[in-house]
Amino acid sequence: MNCLAKRRKQLVKHAVALGAAVLFAGCQPHSPEQEQERPLADTTELAQADTATPAQPDSLLQSVEEITLHTVGDEQNIKHFDKDTIAVKAGSLVKLSLVNQGSGQSMIHNIVFTRNGKATQVALAGEKVGAPGNYVPDDTVLVLASSPLALPGQTVSIEFEAPIEPGFYDFVCTYPDHYKHMRGVLAVK
Repeated sequence: MNCLAKRRKQLVKHAVALGAAVLFAGCQPHSPEQEQERPLADTTELAQADTATPAQPDSLLQSVEEITLHTVGDEQNIKHFDKDTIAVKAGSLVKLSLVNQGSGQSMIHNIVFTRNGKATQVALAGEKVGAPGNYVPDDTVLVLASSPLALPGQTVSIEFEAPIEPGFYDFVCTYPDHYKHMRGVLAVK
């Protein structure tokens, strides 16, 4: 055996011995007198805890805004969202369902929420990303939230927190060339 192997074997022996000593040190027998000295839990305190007054409802619960948005139209020039404005409370949880009512092959849609005035910029950047990225650029400064692509007849859902700063934001479909007609305003109050 070489020197390193002997040293390793000695270290293992010492570790086992140390572990056994620690284990057995905690297992010392207790006398009956020691057992009686232990205080028992006060059962009256436990009973009172069960009958305590119920907690007040949380006044800071986040408000929830449930919205359904439909896509309308099957031709290039007349497709649009059924609403051009969506109003929500600042900081609310937005649960949005996007219902794609299109039937043509090119009627694939998504919805992307952007900073005010940035919808076209985001849509053009999304075209470069392509289908693998759902036509949404990886830009957390300009893009507030986005849905997956909805195929014709499909419904997709997203949840996101509305901006805490009141103001106007944009929403747009970033599927190629759809941004020209499929856009709107998110009004945060």
